[in-house]
Amino acid sequence: MTEANRRLNIESELDRSRRSRAAAERDVVAGDYDSAAARLYFSAMHAARSLLFSEGLEPKTHRGVKHLLNIHFVHPGLLPDWTLAAYALLEGERDIADYSIEAHVTEERARRLASEADRLISSIEGYLRAKGFV
Repeated sequence: MTEANRRLNIESELDRSRRSRAAAERDVVAGDYDSAAARLYFSAMHAARSLLFSEGLEPKTHRGVKHLLNIHFVHPGLLPDWTLAAYALLEGERDIADYSIEAHVTEERARRLASEADRLISSIEGYLRAKGFV
């Protein structure tokens, strides 16, 4: 990955993160909390991908994003310990929202997930800003 590609990929992923976050907010307003939960996960996932691209890492799967986030940023202490737990929470709620027949995300839960997504994305953007990528 060239430096130009790296920066382009970071900005593209951050844009996708922001658009997913905005869509999640529209879903909350519309009362579609399951869709909001899924979009919140994707907003965090795209932000995490931007972070991984900053180190030249190119994850191919959702599982790969979480694994690389842990070993390259959380475990070495570059991001706070709560980062991986927040990411896992968003991922788990997305699975419930997308695949569970009985369980549904409530408004209260969707708003809590939005808060976690915002905190996670803010942490990632802060790191990228400090490193000169944003």
